[in-house]
Amino acid sequence: MEDVQTSVLLAANTYASGARRMTHAQSATSQDCQPTGVRATGWQGDGHHLAQRARVTERVVSASVANDRRRSSLPRPGPGSLIDRVDDLNHAIGTVPRAKVFDEGANFRTVHVLVFNHSGSVLLQQLSASRDRSPLQWGSSVAGYLHAGETYYEAARRRLAEELGLRTPLRRVGVTMMPDDGVKKFVGVYTTIADSPHISEPDHIAQLEFVPPNVVEADIVEDPARYTDTLKHVLCYVITVQGSLEGTDDRS
Repeated sequence: MEDVQTSVLLAANTYASGARRMTHAQSATSQDCQPTGVRATGWQGDGHHLAQRARVTERVVSASVANDRRRSSLPRPGPGSLIDRVDDLNHAIGTVPRAKVFDEGANFRTVHVLVFNHSGSVLLQQLSASRDRSPLQWGSSVAGYLHAGETYYEAARRRLAEELGLRTPLRRVGVTMMPDDGVKKFVGVYTTIADSPHISEPDHIAQLEFVPPNVVEADIVEDPARYTDTLKHVLCYVITVQGSLEGTDDRS
């Protein structure tokens, strides 16, 4: 199951780059980023991922793969699309139109994927000027809402293909919660390795840039307003879980 019990984890606003860790700049009220929920390890790809997760017969696994492929063909949720409304422990308790989550005070889910190249740089995405939230700020390589009933993994695969034209194996980091305009946002975080992404949604993405992690960390300290709050939170979470901001080819 993708639902996990999670504790409150506040998003970081500024970070220090020493020792390759992001921590909150000197603030008596801030909390260090901590991993929450269940951390799954191992690369999650198609049949292998589903068989490992479900531990069921080949017939059921094949049905799950077919369902995964069907969901991967769905377009990104539009303003009127239904997404899961979740409780404070990230359990689905109903649905809500995507555009109404803040009006209705509904907790919800998103997924973020950090793409690293083989040189170790992380891909950042500058949001287009037409975006309703955080226009022209830099965010995660891939990000998006989940359709109602969609798993984090399914959403990560779908958005990776939709935004960047990639179908590379995903490594799950975990799920983290952050406050967002008065509600709780539960963010599923994945990483992947790729050297040649391209912009598949020019209305959604202004530009892409691979940046060395230490440069990203330093620039967030220097000019935090250039970056989305969710990116800053996700980077902090990944560093806390992994010990550093990097991808890996370890598929064991």
